[in-house]
Amino acid sequence: MAVTVAVPDVGNAKGIIRQLAPTLDVQSRNGLAYVDLQNVSQSGFRAGMFAKGEFVLGHAKALTIPQEALSMREGFSYLFRLEAQDGDRAKVNQIKVQLGRRNGNTLEVLSGLNAEDKVAAAGATFLADGDSVKVLQ
Repeated sequence: MAVTVAVPDVGNAKGIIRQLAPTLDVQSRNGLAYVDLQNVSQSGFRAGMFAKGEFVLGHAKALTIPQEALSMREGFSYLFRLEAQDGDRAKVNQIKVQLGRRNGNTLEVLSGLNAEDKVAAAGATFLADGDSVKVLQ
């Protein structure tokens, strides 16, 4: 796994995890990672310096929605897709979606929604199928 290590007032270096400690400290929730750094002598890194490291966990494209757009009913997740828009008004259609990962107040939608669909971004808990909403751009 790739790692980026930064030392204040010195610079950054990229590296690869060589080994992880088999246990974590229960109190501090810290663990030990051994990282092989590349080209650190030219960057001014020295033994004993304090550094901050970040693991590069990867990235993937995902369709996401704000949590306020989600309505939980009967144990299922629903969104309200905007249908027949007339000026600044539109009717909403309740659609069932499958959710994936969460990042703060943002949720990944795995199925049930297309990237081109427009949804009610807030107040979903107060909506019902076929309700009329005001569209804000």
